[in-house]
Amino acid sequence: MQTEEQEPVFLTNSTDVFFRKRYITTWAFALGLLLFLLPFSQVKCGTATLAENSGLGIAMGWQWKIAMIGSSNELLKALKKDEPDNKNSLKEKPNVFAIVAILAGLIGLVISVIEYKNRSLVTMSAGVLGAIMLIALLVQFKLVLQSSLSDKGDKEMNMSSIITVQFTIWYFISVFLFGTAAFTSFKKYKLELQDALKRAYDFEFERQQRITG
Repeated sequence: MQTEEQEPVFLTNSTDVFFRKRYITTWAFALGLLLFLLPFSQVKCGTATLAENSGLGIAMGWQWKIAMIGSSNELLKALKKDEPDNKNSLKEKPNVFAIVAILAGLIGLVISVIEYKNRSLVTMSAGVLGAIMLIALLVQFKLVLQSSLSDKGDKEMNMSSIITVQFTIWYFISVFLFGTAAFTSFKKYKLELQDALKRAYDFEFERQQRITG
C-alpha cells in the first residue's frame, strides 16, 4: 500500500491543463505574423498622419504609403534623401530586425505544429527572439528617424519637435503575441521536465517495489 511519502510529486491543476494545450502557441505565432500585414509604424505631424508602413512593408523595404498630400510628400522625400554620409534617413530598403522577427515567427509556427523532441524549447526561443527583434525595430526607428529630422541643415526641415515616429496598436499586439508564445512554451517546457522527473520517480519506485517484493 502506497504511503504518504510515496504520493506523486507533481499534481495537475487547471493552470497546467491550460498550458498543456498544444495549439495555443501556434495561434499566438499565426496571429502575430498576420498582424505584419497591418500598419506598424506612422510618421506623424502632431495628430495628423503623414505616412505609414506595414510590418511586412518595413521588412521588405516597400514604399511608405503617403497619407497626406503636398508638404508631407516633400517631407518624406527629404527624409529618404540618399546621401553618402547620411545614415540617419528613412530609406526604402529591407529592415533586418523586421525580417528576423518574421523568420522567428515562421520557425515557431512550423515547429509548433510538428512532432519534434525539443518543440517547446525551440518555440520559446523563437518567441523571445521575435519579441526582441520587434522591440529593437521600435528603438531603431525612434532613434534613427528622429535623428534624421534633427540633422537636416535646412531650418524648414528641422521639425523634430513636431514630427514624430509612432508605432500602432497592431505592432504592440504583435509583440504581445510573440511574448505570449514564448511564455506558454516556457510553461509547457517546465511541465514536460516535471513529467520526465515524475516518470523517472515512478520507474525507480516500481523498481524498488519489485526488489523488496
